[in-house]
Formats: sequence, structure tokens, C-alpha cells
Amino acid sequence: MKSAFSFLVVLAMISSVIVQAVGSNERNYKLSKLEDVSEEDSYKSVLEHDAKRMHVLKTKLGEHQHELDAHSQGHRLLSSDEHAKLTHQSNLYARHLKQLADETKEDKLEKVREAKEFHQIHHMKKFADTMGN
Repeated sequence: MKSAFSFLVVLAMISSVIVQAVGSNERNYKLSKLEDVSEEDSYKSVLEHDAKRMHVLKTKLGEHQHELDAHSQGHRLLSSDEHAKLTHQSNLYARHLKQLADETKEDKLEKVREAKEFHQIHHMKKFADTMGN
């Protein structure tokens, strides 16, 4: 794990030197703007995203529960496939909501770190691909 992290750090430093050497094309190969955002701002962004996601999930879960209730009360009959699909999706939405609600601040900060690492790797690969052509 440490060697992988060390490799990424060295790769990031090398790519930074290469990007600076490119000169006028530097802006095309600059790593994601995500690097320029503080961890606290990124954390706030994750909180906002998760709040929106939870709202969407709660809405969908409510709609599915309403349809299942209408079915059980005989107002709207669902086929067995429709009933199974709605039940399955409701369970998925409920599980995802619980998962989001149970995340700690450290879990959310880890999401930020992983996103930054992903963008670094993606942009380094993109840069390497353009240098090879």
C-alpha cells in the first residue's frame, strides 16, 4: 500500500515537471481543478451531493411505497413482476439511504481523497496518451 502511494506521489511530481515543461500547453494538461479546492470545501460539496441524493432516494422510496400500498389495498393491481420489481427497488433505496445516513465525516473525507486521486490518475494518463502521439 505504501509503495503504491509512493509511486503515485512520484508520478504526480514527475507529471507536474512535465506539465511545466510543456509551456503554453500547460493549461490543457493541468490537473483537475479539484486539486485547487480545499478539503473542507470538497467536504461541503460531498455533503450537498449526499443531501440531494438522499432527497431523491426518499422521493423514489415514497412513490414506490405508495404504489405498493395501493396494490395491497386493491386500488391498483400490479402484476407479480411489477410487484417484485417495486419491492426490490424499494429495498435498494432503503439500504442506500441507510448507507448514506450512516456515513461518518471520515467516510466522506475519504470520498474526497479518492476523487482527487482518481482525477490525478485520469489526467496523468490523458497527458501520457497525448505525449505518446
